[in-house]
Amino acid sequence: MLHFIQRARTADIRVQIAIGVVLVAIAIVAPLVTSSFVISFFALTFPLAILALSADMMWGEGRLVSFGQGLFFAAGGYIGGLVLIGQQYDVSGSALSFLSEDTQQPLMDRVLQQLHDLAIAGVPIPALILPAMICGVVGLLIGMIVFRVASPEVYFPLVTLGMGVVGGLWFNDLSNVGASNGLGGIPSFTAEMGPQQDPIYNYMFNLAFVIVAFAGWAYFRRSRRGQIWRGAGDDAIRLEALGYSVRRQRVLAFGASAALAAVAGALYAGTSGFMGPSIAGVAFSAEVLIWVAVGGSGRVLGPLVGVLVVRWGQQFLSSNLGLQQSWQLFMGLALILVVVVAPGGLLGIRIEPLRKRLFERGEIKA
Repeated sequence: MLHFIQRARTADIRVQIAIGVVLVAIAIVAPLVTSSFVISFFALTFPLAILALSADMMWGEGRLVSFGQGLFFAAGGYIGGLVLIGQQYDVSGSALSFLSEDTQQPLMDRVLQQLHDLAIAGVPIPALILPAMICGVVGLLIGMIVFRVASPEVYFPLVTLGMGVVGGLWFNDLSNVGASNGLGGIPSFTAEMGPQQDPIYNYMFNLAFVIVAFAGWAYFRRSRRGQIWRGAGDDAIRLEALGYSVRRQRVLAFGASAALAAVAGALYAGTSGFMGPSIAGVAFSAEVLIWVAVGGSGRVLGPLVGVLVVRWGQQFLSSNLGLQQSWQLFMGLALILVVVVAPGGLLGIRIEPLRKRLFERGEIKA
């Protein structure tokens, strides 16, 4: 039976590798044959795919559902956006006076300007590193508290749900980043590479991060550390009996997931030029989980496929079919159909029945 299971998993990996190669090839060739609108659409979608991957790191591997990914995504966008702007932000356009000295530029402005000037090939690197560091540390601290309690499968979603509610309200009242108006006027990471109106630079920049993120995740999942990580979700009791700290694995996982979500937020803010407080709320985090469920939780390319399908479906229904007022209804019905027909997501439609047949054969022979 183990032989059949191994063969099924190998087939699963080969299918996902093939899909990944095809998607990368299409993504590289796409700018040559598509319009600037399509390029801009996918340039904005790529950071969302990284965000979905950060959610699946907890759900697909650790069997823990997080409703707080939108909070880290928004925080990364705000932090990265301020660094990209290079000075304090005020919705009225006036400089803030706190943390300032007489006859000098405000201290916060000087700090942000220095961070903005730390650039490689014109890209302000702190706008990517700082969000990951801050949100990663916050994720570790929250994880150290949450995973001390029993039944984290129950309490972790509730805690992250509360985080999303509080975070959305907090950013909505934080005047230093635009309050309810959001943080606007964020320049692109690729502003020094070419004209701002040309979306190809953002497209290729974000595509590089998507490739690195998903390839790195695929490599990690097959490593020994990745197998231990997965074991914390598959059978936490057995993993503890083998001498591994499940709590430590979960804390590290949540920290890494928060850091990756923050990087995705910074990329999104640099691409869209805006970050709003509603993104930090629970509704957006729930949407992220829908993307993962549609693509296939626990599969390397599941988050990417889910984001592409749902986002393109929204665009097709609202713009191409003219259903601006009712596209949510049709999209909801389509998502319900996917869940009913393919509980394992779109990438599990053909793989799951194959696994069941192989398992049944193995049990019969045994």
